Amino acid sequence: MISSIKDRRPATETRTMSSTPPAAPSASAPWRVGRTAGWGNVVGGVAAGITTLPTWASPTSGTAVVLVLSALAAVCGVGTLRWGALLPRWSLHVLVGQAGLMIAVAVVCSESNAAALATAGIFTFCAVDHVFFHTLRRALLRSAALLVPIGGALLWRDVHPSAVAALVLVELGMVAVIGLRLRGATSAQVDDLTGLADRRAFDGLLERWVQVAGRKGEPLSVVLLDVDDFKEINATQGSAAGDTVLAHLAADLAHELRTTAPHATLARLGGDEFAVIARGCTVQAALELAERLRSVAAPVGVSAGVAQLVPGEDAPRVTRRAAAALHQAKSSGRGRILASTSDDLQLIQDLTTAISANAISVALQPLVDPSDGRLLGVEALARWIHPERGFVSPAEFIQLAEEHGLVVDLGAVILRRALAEAEALREEIGHDFLLTFNVSGKQLVHPGFVNSVVDALVGSGWNPKQLVVEVTESVVDASSAVAREALEDLRWCGIQVAIDDFGTGYSCLSRLDELPVDFLKLDSGFIGELLTSPRRRAVMAGMLAMSRAIGLVVIAEGVETLEQAQLLVELDCPLAQGYHFARPATAAVLAEHYRASGHATDRPAAEPAP
Repeated sequence: MISSIKDRRPATETRTMSSTPPAAPSASAPWRVGRTAGWGNVVGGVAAGITTLPTWASPTSGTAVVLVLSALAAVCGVGTLRWGALLPRWSLHVLVGQAGLMIAVAVVCSESNAAALATAGIFTFCAVDHVFFHTLRRALLRSAALLVPIGGALLWRDVHPSAVAALVLVELGMVAVIGLRLRGATSAQVDDLTGLADRRAFDGLLERWVQVAGRKGEPLSVVLLDVDDFKEINATQGSAAGDTVLAHLAADLAHELRTTAPHATLARLGGDEFAVIARGCTVQAALELAERLRSVAAPVGVSAGVAQLVPGEDAPRVTRRAAAALHQAKSSGRGRILASTSDDLQLIQDLTTAISANAISVALQPLVDPSDGRLLGVEALARWIHPERGFVSPAEFIQLAEEHGLVVDLGAVILRRALAEAEALREEIGHDFLLTFNVSGKQLVHPGFVNSVVDALVGSGWNPKQLVVEVTESVVDASSAVAREALEDLRWCGIQVAIDDFGTGYSCLSRLDELPVDFLKLDSGFIGELLTSPRRRAVMAGMLAMSRAIGLVVIAEGVETLEQAQLLVELDCPLAQGYHFARPATAAVLAEHYRASGHATDRPAAEPAP
C-alpha cells in the first residue's frame, strides 16, 4: 500500500494559534503526584541511610539522626504511595518542603563531606517533584528556596564554595531543562508527524471561527475524516508503515485544500483522524469538499462526517455532530460520507441541558447472595425523564452521549448521583455494600477520568474499596495501553474493577490472570441457558472454579427465575443480580423493602414504567 501512494511535497502549511501555557503540567494528576512524591521519599530515605554504612561499626549521634530521618522519609513515602491520591494537594507540597529541610539536617549530621554531598544530591527528588507539580517559574523559586539551607549546611561543613555552587547550578539547571521540556510537550500545537495543526490548535481555531461566523452570519462547516482499516495497516505492515501512510495522506489533503479551498484549515486530531474547518461552506459545499478529499486520498480509503454550524451552536457541539456523522458513516460501510442532520439536535441540546442541570437520575439494582438474598451491593443505572418525551431509554441517550462527546460529563453526573443514592441507602439499612457503575471506553481513556472518580469519592466520603468500575469485555479486549493504565490507576487508589457482560466474547478468557480486574459479571444470555444446556452448566462450574483460583469474584447477571437462582446456589456462585431478586428502584424504595424483609429477596416496587 505504501509503495502505491503518490509522493507529494510535505504539508508545510500549518495553522497554529497562541495559547497560555497551563498552570501546571498535565503530569500533576493527583494519583501521579502522590506516586511521584511517594517514590521520591522512599528512594531518598534509603539512599540517605546508605550514606551511613561506613560509620555503622562505631555509630555516632549524627549517624543516629541521619538513620532516623531516613526511616521517617521512607515511612512517609510508603504512606504517600498508599493514600497519596486521596490526600489534599497542599499536604503533598508540605511533604516535599519537609523533605528538603530534612535533607539539610542530614547534611549537617553526616559524618564526612563525601556523605554530606551525597545526601545533598538526594534533593534531586524534590526538584523533580517541583517541576512536575508547578509552573516552571514557581518550580525554580521553590527549588532555590530549599537549596539555601542545604547549601548553607554544606558551607558550614567547610565544603568548598565551588562544589556547593556546582551542586546548586546542576539542580536548578535540571529543573529548567525538564520544565521547558514539559512545557513544550503540553503547549505544542503542531503535530510532529504531519506538520499540521494538532487537536489543541484545531479546537482554538474552530472556536474563533465559530464566533466570527456568528457575528457575520456566514456559513461554516466541519469535516472529520478517518482512515478506513488503519489498524490493519499497523498490524500487517507495522507502525512505521502506518506513520508513512498518514504523512503522505496529510500532504495530499493539504495540497488539495491549498488548491481548491484556500480558506480551509486542516488539522490532525490524533491517530488516523483528520479535521477540516471549512469557512464559508454550507453543508452541501462541505460534502463536495469531503468527496474531493476522499478521491485525493485514494488508494487509501477514507470515511467522512460533515456538520454545518447551526445558529446558537458552539464549537464543541458542531464537532460532536460531525463525529456522530463520521461514526454512522463507518458503521454503514467503508468509504462513505455522511452529513449530520438537525433531527436529533433538539434532543442533543436537551441532554446537554439535563447533564448541566444534574437532571439525570439513577436507579439501583441489588447484587445479592443467591443463597439467602442478602444485599451485598447495588448497580447504578442511569435514568432520564425528558420534560416533554417522558422516559428516554438509557440505550438511546447513552448512545447519543457517546456519539456527541457528552459521555464523559454524563458519566460524572451519574457517578455523583449514584454515590449520593448509595450513601442514603447505607444510612437507612445500616451496613456497607458494593456500588458498581458502568464506564464506556471513551470515559476510560479520557485524561481526567481517574481524577474525576477520585474527586467524587472524596466529596462523598464513600470508601474506595466499596466502589466497582464496570467495563465491557470489548473494552478490555481492545487492550488499549491508556485504558489498562487507567484501570491500574483505579485499583491503585483502592477502587475495584469488573468485566461486564463477560461471555459475549472469547479473547479475554486466556488473559484473565493478567488483566487488572477483580470481578466477572457473566452475561444474562449465558445465565439464561444454564437450565437447558448441561454443557453450559459444566462451563459455568469450571469458570467459577477458575475464578476462585485466581482471586476473581463472579456476578451472575439476568437471574429471572427461582430455578436459575437455585442452580447458582448449587454451583456456589457468590453474587447474583436480576429481576428474580429485585428490579431497579430508588434508594428510598429499596430501603423500605429492606427494612420490611431483612433482605432484598422480596421484590421492591420497580421504578415507574416508561
